[in-house]
Amino acid sequence: MNLTVDASNNTLAGLRDAVNNASDNPGVTATLLNETGGTRLILTSDASGLSRLFYIGAGGDGLAEQVSTAGDALLTIDGFDIESTSNSVTGAISGVTLELVAAGSASIGITRDNAKIEEKVTQFVYAQHGYELMR
Repeated sequence: MNLTVDASNNTLAGLRDAVNNASDNPGVTATLLNETGGTRLILTSDASGLSRLFYIGAGGDGLAEQVSTAGDALLTIDGFDIESTSNSVTGAISGVTLELVAAGSASIGITRDNAKIEEKVTQFVYAQHGYELMR
């Protein structure tokens, strides 16, 4: 991937956008991470070749170093530890899919829709007896 860095994109946000919008991008995604030490440009890829990017100070050979590998999502529900291979968690709560978007805590309210339950049970009973539900 070839990037031109000039006055229009010589910021971390500009570099992020240049990487993500490059027509010859081989599958690298750039994001910004704001942490207590400052803003960091984070490059991720499922494809090989990310290690060939040059980064001054990333080891004696000038190659980029992997900071950490992606890990499973870890969450706690009512004091029970749950682990998921993705941020879309299914099966932890029967009939509920959790979409994890950030670290932190959240409360989830789930209510039963009695009218829907009654409708579905009625449809089932009518179907079992060969009747069509009139609306």
